[in-house]
Amino acid sequence: PQVRAFLGGASYKNEPEPFEKASPKSHLDKDDPPTLVIHGTLDKIVPVSQSDELVAELRRLGVEHTYDRLEGWNHAMDVASPVNRRCIWQMGRFFAQHLGG
Repeated sequence: PQVRAFLGGASYKNEPEPFEKASPKSHLDKDDPPTLVIHGTLDKIVPVSQSDELVAELRRLGVEHTYDRLEGWNHAMDVASPVNRRCIWQMGRFFAQHLGG
């Protein structure tokens, strides 16, 4: 419901174009920078299958990436301290690896 409202209220079935334009997957190419994807498997706002597809396309294009697929977690990763710490750790590790420092 929230995504549909953000994209003008239409359903993907009736009007797929805004959904496809909004998807990062639609804008990927082999020259993209390293990408970090963190997604909970119980996310009800953005299905984890969307990150699975994004990562599959990154892999197909040969774009370096890190995918942390958090089993049993939902969309709000800042609510529980252990998951929040894990996300911060992943980001720090990713940035250090790709940006130095």
